[in-house]
Amino acid sequence: MNQPERFVIDGLPPSSNHGYKQGRRHVYKDIEVAAWQEWVERLALAQRVIPPQRWEHKRIHMICTFAGINHKRDVTNSVKYLEDAIARALGFNDGYVDWAEQRRVKGRQVQTVVTLEEIE
Repeated sequence: MNQPERFVIDGLPPSSNHGYKQGRRHVYKDIEVAAWQEWVERLALAQRVIPPQRWEHKRIHMICTFAGINHKRDVTNSVKYLEDAIARALGFNDGYVDWAEQRRVKGRQVQTVVTLEEIE
C-alpha cells in the first residue's frame, strides 16, 4: 500500500472555464494553462516522497485543498488541470482517481495542497 503523497503549490490552478481557446480550425489549450501544468509537474516531481510511490493501476483518493481564496471561486473548476498535471508527473491515468475531494480553507497565503491516498 502506498503512503500518501502531498504537494504544495503556491497560488491557485486556472479555472477550467477559460482553459481552451477557439482557433480557426480547432480548439486548443491556452498557452498559459499548458505552462502552468508543466510548472506543477516539475513541482510535483521535486516534492515526491522517497522512495517514489507507484500510482499506476491503484484506486486513488485525491484531496485538493484551496487556501486563502475568495468564497465566490468555484473550486470544482480548479481541479481538472491540477489533476492532469499531477497524473502526468507521477505516471498514472487520471481515470484511476475514484474519489476527488475539494476543500476550501481560510488562510492568509493563497495556495493549493494536493494529497493522494491509495484506496484499499
